[in-house]
Amino acid sequence: MRDSMLIKINHLWQRATALLGAILTTLLILTWSDLGISNFFSWLLCLHLPLTMFHEFEEYVLPGGFKHLANYNSLLSKPVPQENSPLNEPFIFIINVGFWVWIIIGAMSAETMPWIGVGAVVFQIVNVIGHIFIFQIKTPGYNPGIITTIFLLVPYITVLTWNICTQNLLKPLEWALSFGIGFLGIILMIGTSRFNK
Repeated sequence: MRDSMLIKINHLWQRATALLGAILTTLLILTWSDLGISNFFSWLLCLHLPLTMFHEFEEYVLPGGFKHLANYNSLLSKPVPQENSPLNEPFIFIINVGFWVWIIIGAMSAETMPWIGVGAVVFQIVNVIGHIFIFQIKTPGYNPGIITTIFLLVPYITVLTWNICTQNLLKPLEWALSFGIGFLGIILMIGTSRFNK
C-alpha cells in the first residue's frame, strides 16, 4: 500500500516536470527584458530549476528508465542487481524534490549567500559527469537524461561559470563553500543510496 502510494506520487511529480519547466522558463524569459547585468546571476540561478525539471522528465518519463539503469546497468548497481536498490521510490522523491528546494533557496539567496545556489550547480556538474562519462562505462551510448545533460545542462553550467568569473561574483571563500556544499550533497546522496533495499 505504502509503496504503491509512493509510486503514484513519483509518477505525478515526474510527469508534471515538463509542464512546470515550460511555465517557469516562459516566466523567466518574460522577465528577461527587466534585467540589468547585476541581476543576471540571480536570473541564471532561477533558470537552474526548470532545466533540472526537463532533465528529470527525460530521466523518468520520456523515455524514462533511469531507475532501471542505475539499479541494473551502472557502477551504482549492486553485485546482484535489485529492482529497488540503490534507487527506490522514496529515495528518488527525496533526492529530486529536495534538489528543487536547494535550487530555490539558492536562487532566493543569490545576493547574500551565492555559494548555496552555486553549490547546487556543483552538484549538477557531478550529475553531468555521471551521464556523459561514468554511465558510459557499463552502458555505452544513450542513458536516460543524457540529451538534456548535453543540450541544456552543459550550456547552462558554461554560461553561469562564465558569468561568475567575468563579473568576479564569488570570493575565494564562497568558491570553497560552493564546492564544499556541492560535494557534501553528492557524498550524502551516494552514501544514503547504499542503504536502500
